[in-house]
Amino acid sequence: LESMDYDRFDIDLLIIHEYGVYFQNIPGKVNWFTLKEADNYWFKNYDVEIAVQEGYATKHIAHRNSKALKIAWVHCDFSSFHWTTGFYKDNAEEQWCYSQLDRIVFVSGQTLQSFNQLFPDVQTVKQVIYTPINQGKILAASQSLSIHKNKMTLCCVGRLIECKGYLRLIPI
Repeated sequence: LESMDYDRFDIDLLIIHEYGVYFQNIPGKVNWFTLKEADNYWFKNYDVEIAVQEGYATKHIAHRNSKALKIAWVHCDFSSFHWTTGFYKDNAEEQWCYSQLDRIVFVSGQTLQSFNQLFPDVQTVKQVIYTPINQGKILAASQSLSIHKNKMTLCCVGRLIECKGYLRLIPI
């Protein structure tokens, strides 16, 4: 959302939960609302609908009766962390939802490969687009702290969640 051209696009963002690590980063030009406030959303016609996360968001746009181009992002490796199972009654329902989309975007070749192993019958157009990273913002943040090293220093950057494997990294 930080890199969108708001002169070309009007963006509505349906928020499932009003919390999370990225909630505070929603740009001011984004019209956001929660499920509780979504009355007008149900009847609005969009050109594109994007499920930015697996699970509920994907299921939601798969079931929406609209003519919009429907896209879902997959960020995780389902072969090692199939966390979305609680949103569907079984794998067949999840597979059906992905089959209702026009395009599925994967953040890596590994996420695409694991998806294809789990859902081999989904014929939706699939592509890999690496997660966009604002290098300038990261470099600027790196200059804000000076680290004085007497030994070799290792730095690992990422969210502290189980599937990232930090508990394995510490002993390594």
